Amino acid sequence: MRFSEEASVMLALVASAIAIRSIPEVLSYPYLIGNDTVLYAGIIQRLQTCTDILSYFRSPLLPVMLCPLGKMFGSVTVMKIYPPIGYGMLAAGLYMFARKSLGMDRHGGFVATLFLLLQFGMLRVSWDLHRNILALAFLLVLLSQIQYPPGGRRLLLIGGLAVLVILTHELTALLMVAILVILAIVALLRRERGLFCSIMPAIVVSISMLGYMAFLQPHLVSELFAMYVWQNMLVAVPVFFGLLFFPLFPFAVLGYRVNRVALAWIVVAATTSFSPILSPFAFAFWDRWMLMMVLPLGFLAAGGMLRVAGSAARLLQRSTGPCRPRNLMNRIGPVLLLMLCFAPSVYLASGFMAYSSDRPFWYFDNTTLWRGGSSGIPATMLSNTVSPQDAPDVIEVISQLNKVMGRNDVVLAHQEFYGWLLLYLDHEKNLTWFEHNPVQPAIALAKARGFEKVYLLWFVPGTGWHAPDPDFSIFKEVFRSGIIVAYIYEE
Repeated sequence: MRFSEEASVMLALVASAIAIRSIPEVLSYPYLIGNDTVLYAGIIQRLQTCTDILSYFRSPLLPVMLCPLGKMFGSVTVMKIYPPIGYGMLAAGLYMFARKSLGMDRHGGFVATLFLLLQFGMLRVSWDLHRNILALAFLLVLLSQIQYPPGGRRLLLIGGLAVLVILTHELTALLMVAILVILAIVALLRRERGLFCSIMPAIVVSISMLGYMAFLQPHLVSELFAMYVWQNMLVAVPVFFGLLFFPLFPFAVLGYRVNRVALAWIVVAATTSFSPILSPFAFAFWDRWMLMMVLPLGFLAAGGMLRVAGSAARLLQRSTGPCRPRNLMNRIGPVLLLMLCFAPSVYLASGFMAYSSDRPFWYFDNTTLWRGGSSGIPATMLSNTVSPQDAPDVIEVISQLNKVMGRNDVVLAHQEFYGWLLLYLDHEKNLTWFEHNPVQPAIALAKARGFEKVYLLWFVPGTGWHAPDPDFSIFKEVFRSGIIVAYIYEE
């Protein structure tokens, strides 16, 4: 009976997570949402065999899982369906962590997990960081297992989960190793032999695998660090932090369920997130590290919220007599208070999920959020590298390119259009990826490779999201649809 009740609660949370994450998918139908989502779909579509996907991702577990399904049912269909399922898997991990690691009861675990699922920071991660979501789900399950006495099967489970995290996402793997090292040091200092023995196999496996990856790809280490302009980061990082965690602050102050696992997580994420204001040579992707801090701080805030609701329930119980109406108030009062506590998070999450890109919700119509770090937070979930209303124009222009491009021609694919071209440009057509403007190095590379005509897919000047525009003095417009234009290079 107990297992059945526990499973029922978890299934209810998984279903709730899928329903929440399906809202923007339904509203944006039939187009994909998320910058990286389009790239996932394009890579799966373009590859001849799924084994080729290993050359695109250093931690390829999720793409390898999705590729066969994409080949069978279509990559766009799979990338519309998977994000809600991934969010459901995260919900299961969150609930397990709340119950086993934080020691919450069934009711508290349910409320805390639902509260986290409604945080716009968590929804932002699910917008396009799909490997990150899956790796966090694995990590939460792993951390929920290390509290128990070590045994052969449990050690094997912990080690296997560590491998899954590493094969899924690099930053989450580093977070995992840092947390486990801190916990191992604390266990050693406190002479907690059982906890230390539970953690060490996962640390050894993780460091060995990450070391091997660094040996095979030496540039991987340098990519984890970046140079930042200290004066800019001194403002950008704290402001981004404040906007991201504003709904959690009032309750986090009252939170009391901060065990050593959550505290280690906060320490690691805070150190990496704020490193740009501590040193010009700091961790790259500081905004993604900060997004991963939503989980422990969200649980801290949920604990504070439950504490407030519990105090209100006890207050009502002391102040009411045995009369039936007042007993009813004892029951619904804490529920109403929890609903009131949920209201700010629901308000922001609804604005993030449902508002269009041309009229974004006021809170997210903010350049500090858009341009925070390497990824930032978009103005709305109903977008990818272009707004939904421009998606048909992108497809139309690419279809025109399919008609005019010859075997020896090439189209220059800016990183924001690369996924679209992988999806809709004919396989026999050529494309060359380039990351940032100016476009001249990409043209020189195309000519060096012997291509004849060089095309460029871009916006009408001054209308796109991805400034600055290329130098159009060397291009001629071929055709356009809406604000999307195909240009040809003129020598």
